[in-house]
Amino acid sequence: MYLPNFKDTIAASPYIFTVGVAGDSGSGKTTFTEGIRNIFGNDLVSTITLDDYHSLDREGRREEGVTPLNPRVNRLDQLEQDLILLKRGVPVEKPVYNHTTGTFDPPVIFRPRKILILEGLHTMYTPGCVNILILLSL
Repeated sequence: MYLPNFKDTIAASPYIFTVGVAGDSGSGKTTFTEGIRNIFGNDLVSTITLDDYHSLDREGRREEGVTPLNPRVNRLDQLEQDLILLKRGVPVEKPVYNHTTGTFDPPVIFRPRKILILEGLHTMYTPGCVNILILLSL
């Protein structure tokens, strides 16, 4: 008798499972996320890096005298809207922040896989994001 393992169960599920990974720079978010990806594989795991949702590029933050640590310097409202669409199965045009240049690259079409990881400083900052994460996981 075949008993499916956890990976097979997730792959067969009609749901998107979400993992929110929050923490400051250098706290191990990416290491943790890579561990999940190593266990389940690239075919099941997709990641949204919240740095992509900065509202100002590096120069703009310097001019304004702010850092991304300030939630107001991030487009959390757009993140919430994108998560609502992803929950409905609608791909989103996700912004892309380029850490090398400190500017934004053109947006990309993003489609979640069975496990969607949200990784960043303000992953669960707003009640809307927390509620959407819970709804995506059901």
